[in-house]
Amino acid sequence: FDPPRIILGKRGRIANLNVGPKSSVVLDTTYCDDKVRIGKGGTSGTKFVFLRCGNVVSKEDLDNDKAVDELKKEENEWIALLRRRPLRRLVVLPILAWFWATGLFNAMMGKTRAMRWTGHAVAAFAGLIGLAVSSSSG
Repeated sequence: FDPPRIILGKRGRIANLNVGPKSSVVLDTTYCDDKVRIGKGGTSGTKFVFLRCGNVVSKEDLDNDKAVDELKKEENEWIALLRRRPLRRLVVLPILAWFWATGLFNAMMGKTRAMRWTGHAVAAFAGLIGLAVSSSSG
């Protein structure tokens, strides 16, 4: 499998980055139909239940071409997101470092309690994401 990807924004323009290494996974599918897939990890034995997501479509909607086209459009939104090239680590890390430093500055120098707490939250979030990105092999 490709590394896990974090994508923010409807079209992935806010953020699109890989976090973590590529992996090799073995899954045994024990049951599968058009709505549910039940599986088990081939080596770990962990159980998985996958449900088909999306809008529930009535039989009347299937006769409506416009509704079917809209459903197909929603079903394939992920394809465009994965086609976008993820940001490189050398681009992401300086941006996260800036957010981290700004958060720390507000945490220490914020004029109100809300500004200080917001600074703590921004610094912690940017630090954790930065750590994940910098230690990933993706």
